[in-house]
Amino acid sequence: MGSDRYHGFKVSSDIDGTTSTFVYHGGKSEMEALAAEHRIDEAGESGWLRSIRVYQHDGADWECELKYEAPEEWTSISKPERKWGRRNCQLRGAMLSRPLESHPGYRTCWNHRLCAAPGVSTRPAWYESATDTAIPAADADRYCWCRTFAEPPHDDSGAWRVLAEAVKPGVESYDLAAYSVVETARFRSASAAGRMVGDVLNRIGTPANTFGITGGSWKCDDAEVSWNGSCWIARLSWTRSGDDAGWDADLYE
Repeated sequence: MGSDRYHGFKVSSDIDGTTSTFVYHGGKSEMEALAAEHRIDEAGESGWLRSIRVYQHDGADWECELKYEAPEEWTSISKPERKWGRRNCQLRGAMLSRPLESHPGYRTCWNHRLCAAPGVSTRPAWYESATDTAIPAADADRYCWCRTFAEPPHDDSGAWRVLAEAVKPGVESYDLAAYSVVETARFRSASAAGRMVGDVLNRIGTPANTFGITGGSWKCDDAEVSWNGSCWIARLSWTRSGDDAGWDADLYE
C-alpha cells in the first residue's frame, strides 16, 4: 500500500458486497504522501477505492485511512494494476480523414466530370460503375474524365463539353470512425515518464491493451508528460488503421 507503518484493517460485508478499510500510522508528511499515491475509484486487490482520509491521531502521529468497496462478483473482474510504471489503457473512438478514392464504394463519377467529344451526347455504359479514370480503348477518343475544377479539353475536332457533372462536387475525403487507445502510466520522475513516450510518436506500434480488437495496426498519434500534483503522468494515444491492411510501414516506420 506504499507505507510500512501498517496500523489496522477492518472488513465488513452486506448484500451489496464487501467494504475493506486499511489504516496506516506515521508522520503527517508521510501520511499525506501515501494518500497522494492513490486516487478515488482506482482498482486495488480489495475493490474500488471509495474514500481517502488523512487525520491527526495523537500529537505528531497521523493516520491515513483507505476504504475499498468490492461488489459480490469482484473476484471474477479483471482489474487494472496501480503500480509505478504500469501502463493502463482506455478505449475511445476517433475519426480519420480518408481520401475519397479509398472508400470501398468509390465511383469515379463522385468527384470527376465526364467530358465528351463534339457530337457525343450519350453517357457510356460504364459511366456509373467506373472506379478509376482509365477509359476503355474503344472510347478513348470520345470520352475523358476531368476533375471537378478542370475545364473540358480541346482538340482538333473542337471543344469537348461536360456530359455529366460530378455527383459529389468538391468532396475529396470522408470521415472514417476508428478505434483509439489512450495509454497512461505513473512515474516518480519526469525523465522516467519521458522514456515511455520517447521515440514512438507517429510510429507504428502496439499499446499495452488493444481490448481484443484485431486486424490492422496501431500508430502513436499523440504523446504527453505532465505533473498531476503528486506524480508524473506519461500518456500515449494510439489510433488503429482505417482498414485491415494497416498503416503504411514505408511512411511511418
